Amino acid sequence: MLFSNCSNYTGDQIATIKIFLVDDHKLVRRGIKSILTRYADLEIIGEADSGEEALEKIQMLCLLC
Repeated sequence: MLFSNCSNYTGDQIATIKIFLVDDHKLVRRGIKSILTRYADLEIIGEADSGEEALEKIQMLCLLC
């Protein structure tokens, strides 16, 4: 898993931790995602089944920011 805290913290806001899930087993990603989505301060921003795919997707996310 790749963790990135990209949110800006200002005042009373709760900082959101953005997470990109990477695992070659879809069932594992689903399980982790179902656990993490219970927390308001965590946000799943994407997922991939390989490191190579993750890097490509993360680069695309960064271009959109």
